[in-house]
Formats: sequence, C-alpha cells, structure tokens
Amino acid sequence: MNLLANRGRQACVLCTLFVLSIVIAGCSDAGGGRTGSLRVNLDTGGVPVDGITYTVSTTGGADVSGTLSPNDAAMGAGGAPIMDVAAGSHRHLDVRASVNGVEVCRGTAEVDVLEGQATRVTLHLTCTGAPGDTEVDGDNDGPSTACPAVRAASATPGAVRR
Repeated sequence: MNLLANRGRQACVLCTLFVLSIVIAGCSDAGGGRTGSLRVNLDTGGVPVDGITYTVSTTGGADVSGTLSPNDAAMGAGGAPIMDVAAGSHRHLDVRASVNGVEVCRGTAEVDVLEGQATRVTLHLTCTGAPGDTEVDGDNDGPSTACPAVRAASATPGAVRR
C-alpha cells in the first residue's frame, strides 16, 4: 500500500512540474515580442563620416533608434550591431551619416528580421559630400521675373581630402 501512495505522489509531482514548466514557458515572452538583430555595413562611397544615426521602424510595434560606430559600420568590418529589433518582415531601416553634426549621407532599406538571429545588411548611402565652402557665380540672361536656370557648371576643389 505504501508503494502505491509513493507512486501516486511522484506522478502528482511530475504532473505539477510539467504544468508549471508550460506556464513559465508561456510567460517568458511577456516582454512584448520576439526579437532579432541587424549587423549593418555602410557604403558611403568614400565620404568620411564621424556620426551615424539609425531608426528601425515596424508596423504596429516599437521603433528602435540609436547611433552606430563609423568604424564598425565601415565596409569590410564585421558590421555595426543593432540589437532588440522586433522579429518580422518588412522592417524599415533609415540611416543618416554626418560630419561635424551636418547630415551628408542617407539611405534606407527594407529588411526581414529573424527571431534570435542576426540579419546582415549592406546599405549604400547617397552622399552629398562633406560640408565646406561653396561659391556660385552666375548671370541671369532672361527678364528679371524669370527664374534662373543653370546651363553649365564646373567645379574646382580648393583642397582634396583623403
């Protein structure tokens, strides 16, 4: 009789542990969703930048924003990490790069973020070049009410940065 009582208790304990493990597993994602990450490499076309900001937008979820290290994000590097991005498809990545606080490059991409995985992204940014002095000379050959139009342009850099 004692043997049957012990087996009954063991079965009850095992059943309780099983139910408890299901409850704990079900509550483990209560933080708001499953996430993945991005590893971002940026191609600035040779324009040197010293600041990079990003925003990853999701439909109906929380956006993730922050800054990236220019060294980590450079082409050929391992990729700058963007962590805790809600997993799912069609995440919108918006990246802006700057020199001395002035935006000189920008790029966007649609990416799919897989739960628990790092998605590699190579983004080719459109850059206007580093800020500097620009001088424009011109004549308006039309009537004074006409909008000026550029017919030809040339540029001579004062210095070349490498």
